[in-house]
Amino acid sequence: TAMMSLGRLFEKGLGTRQDYPQAMAWFRKAAAAGNGDAMAGMGVLYFNGWGVPKSYAKAVKWMRKAAAAGNEGVVLAVGGFYFKGWGVPRSYTKAMKWFHKAAAEGNAAAMLAIGGFYLKGWGVPRSYTRAVKWFRKAAAAGNVAAMFVVGGFYLKGQGVPLSYTKAMKWFRKAAAAGNGDAMSGVGAIY
Repeated sequence: TAMMSLGRLFEKGLGTRQDYPQAMAWFRKAAAAGNGDAMAGMGVLYFNGWGVPKSYAKAVKWMRKAAAAGNEGVVLAVGGFYFKGWGVPRSYTKAMKWFHKAAAEGNAAAMLAIGGFYLKGWGVPRSYTRAVKWFRKAAAAGNVAAMFVVGGFYLKGQGVPLSYTKAMKWFRKAAAAGNGDAMSGVGAIY
């Protein structure tokens, strides 16, 4: 909508001077008309304290509204608020719920986060097998860090049978995508 676009222009300082209070004013108008992107924009302003007092509680409130209005881009962020306990009580269970929503939308970072939950046992029973499953999904979705982690699972035989060949395959994939740690992993196997 035009109101959302005006808010974004003021937020970024495109074609005008950067003016966060003006951005918020336009985001509010667009949000009142049901625009999920504007709701997310308000969440970002509150999160960073740009033009408004910093408030994680207001940021997560607007991010949840944005998600309810169909903005898929904020679903991962809402999970992060619950994981960190920013503006809401820390809840691994609620974080995991939001990460699963984001993963269902194809978000590789959410898949990586779910793998981390299983790896660390945050709010779920620790399971290398489930961790590997989610890190593989993230890797298949293009997450380079996940490619490196999958290689590590094969190198250590955690959640998968020990296989230097498969470890090397995953480290090479990650290295080819620019992961410096994976380059070291390749060297360690030789």
